Amino acid sequence: MAVQSGGTGVFHYVALFDVVKEKVTHRSSYFIGDRVVLLQATTSTTTASTYPLTIRYLDRADGEAMVDDPTVEKTMDITITDGVFVQNEL
Repeated sequence: MAVQSGGTGVFHYVALFDVVKEKVTHRSSYFIGDRVVLLQATTSTTTASTYPLTIRYLDRADGEAMVDDPTVEKTMDITITDGVFVQNEL
């Protein structure tokens, strides 16, 4: 999801929701970046309560201005455990 709160930034998040009988409940969100370009999100179920999520996106190089177009491909690995996001250690 993308959030724009009136400034020039567009803050991208990945979010988890439960949907039960037409009721939607937000479970967890994880910040990806400001004014990035999302390329791909992939996951695979490994157990009932824990599984990986990989986000590929374009960002700016260190030192580039926020007005520059994002051109540097980055990858973020996140683990989902019991319905919430946990960033993997580097």
